[in-house]
Amino acid sequence: MKTEKGTSSEGFDSPSFEEVWTVLSKVDVTAQKKQLPDSNITYLSWTWAWDELMKHYPYATYSFDEDQWDHLGYCTVSCTIRIGHLERSMWLPVMGGYSHKAVKNPDARGRSDTRMRCLVKAMAMFGLGHYIYNGEDFPRKEDDEEIEQQEQDKKLPPFGDGKRQIENEADAKKASEQFANEFRNAASSEQIKSLYTANPNTFQALERGYPSHFAVMMQEAQAKIAALNAAK
Repeated sequence: MKTEKGTSSEGFDSPSFEEVWTVLSKVDVTAQKKQLPDSNITYLSWTWAWDELMKHYPYATYSFDEDQWDHLGYCTVSCTIRIGHLERSMWLPVMGGYSHKAVKNPDARGRSDTRMRCLVKAMAMFGLGHYIYNGEDFPRKEDDEEIEQQEQDKKLPPFGDGKRQIENEADAKKASEQFANEFRNAASSEQIKSLYTANPNTFQALERGYPSHFAVMMQEAQAKIAALNAAK
């Protein structure tokens, strides 16, 4: 049996994995890091982490699966976080004290504490504080060249038939992101279909030349259509 916490995503536009990662991976958690006594193990308070997630995605929810026990008495907990139609899961064995080693036959308190630690690790799968698990002290910053390129892209026309054409993989990635964003903001299934009928050559170029980018883009379209149908 799963236990679920959080609020409904009804009334909110579901973001993409890329959008969530871009937002949460840039949050500087340095001041919030804690360290276990006599250990180099770094962690974040689950209350702070959840509060930070709620600031950006107040409709996020989480759930825990039933604890899994092996024949030796070790226990593993698992947690899934949902942000709109997006899901990320993480699992963690129940560990004792500050040893960072799994313990046999853990009590209820040990399992409860581990669930909340697992919740924080699941948030890291979306980007929040992920770098502390790599031993990094600060989140990675965009360099000046990338920022300059983004500013230049804003001055160019959008991709589409009779507009900007796809010339390389960098263009394909930008085009797929552009259309994926339009799909997410579409008010109806007809509007999504009209994007395809208005840009058949561009979509064909993506599908034939850059199928991975095309697939990601179409996943967004399918997810939006499903959400629109469910809302009827």
